[in-house]
Amino acid sequence: MPLVVIQPSYGNPAARRHWRDTLDTVVDFAHTVRAPLLTPSQREQLQGFHPGGSARFWGARGRQDRKMSA
Repeated sequence: MPLVVIQPSYGNPAARRHWRDTLDTVVDFAHTVRAPLLTPSQREQLQGFHPGGSARFWGARGRQDRKMSA
């Protein structure tokens, strides 16, 4: 089952800029330099959810790791 994180993220200029840099951009994960960075299992799962080979990704920053691991 996929894990979905809902993050309110459109309230200030920095958040809007980060939105444009991440979720507002479609990323090709299957046919680019990104493909080898994924494990076979990750590629297979992503391909199952996104058969076209591209998806939108939220780019969390390191300072948010502790919050998300809770």
